[in-house]
Amino acid sequence: MTASFSPHQLQQVTGGRWIGAAAATDLQGVFTDSRAPCPGGLFIPLRGPNFDGHAFLEQAAREGAAAALAEERYLAEHPDEARRLTVPILAVSDTLLALGELARAYRASLSPRTIAITGSVGKTTVKNLIASVAQQYYDVHASRKNYNNLIGLPLEILQMSYTAEILIVECGADRPGEVSRLTEIAQPHIGVVTHIVPCHLERFGTLQRVAEEKGKLLAGLQEPAPCAVVNAAVAERETLLAACKAPVRFYGRQAESVVWAEDEALGDDGTPSFWICDAHHRFPVQLQIVGAHQIENALAAALVGRLLDIPPDEIKSGLEAYSGCWGRMQRAQLPD
Repeated sequence: MTASFSPHQLQQVTGGRWIGAAAATDLQGVFTDSRAPCPGGLFIPLRGPNFDGHAFLEQAAREGAAAALAEERYLAEHPDEARRLTVPILAVSDTLLALGELARAYRASLSPRTIAITGSVGKTTVKNLIASVAQQYYDVHASRKNYNNLIGLPLEILQMSYTAEILIVECGADRPGEVSRLTEIAQPHIGVVTHIVPCHLERFGTLQRVAEEKGKLLAGLQEPAPCAVVNAAVAERETLLAACKAPVRFYGRQAESVVWAEDEALGDDGTPSFWICDAHHRFPVQLQIVGAHQIENALAAALVGRLLDIPPDEIKSGLEAYSGCWGRMQRAQLPD
């Protein structure tokens, strides 16, 4: 079962106002695409550079939406259309902000141990490896694909079941301020940073500013037992950790790593084998995914598994069970 809100909760969380009568029943689920409706749910029309979801309010109503949000400025600009709508409308200042606030409230109403991953590369693979490990032991909700922005992350949280014990999300950023907002919404306990490389410099300007942005995740980690999990080879480490108040645990090939790899080898098919080591355990792992770089990704997942009190044999099983995802380092058989 996904998120459910009463009409009063919707108004309280978003700070909106009902236009005319409020919705008559609780809203079951949230959707932003009228082509993929959630009957009985709340439609949230979003704006983009080339589209405006408000144009599909009536279509969403025909597809079974029990209520919809709409921005005050849209209602002011289209008063006649607003009066013709056949679905209860909750007017808000900004529908994207309201989406985030609904996800934030839903996440706060539950108590999953929450893990958020950021970094310039490797986020999706690390997220999937952590999920594969955690699923050996817990009821897990992990975000699909790479839904890691101000639309995708809230929608993923709102899809989470009430029974989830672990929530795993990605926090991407292509502009300053995005990681801070995603962290506010997700309220993570464990923050993972994979790598920091020159990405989106057209908006950030320097690698140091990229590190500052990624560091907002670590600065926002929540009690109980917050912990930062960081690749020991990460660039701009001092900047990244400047605002972090949580304990920091490193993984990788450097001396300060609390989880590291030994006896690394790459098979003829490109899949790595190695031993995962820490102060108390050492066990072999044979990954199904291709590339020596996957060893670091597996070490991140193993360290998170340790923080979740997952036994080494279950960590090994989870890592070895993961076979990759579409479009990322897949082997292809070429014709002779």
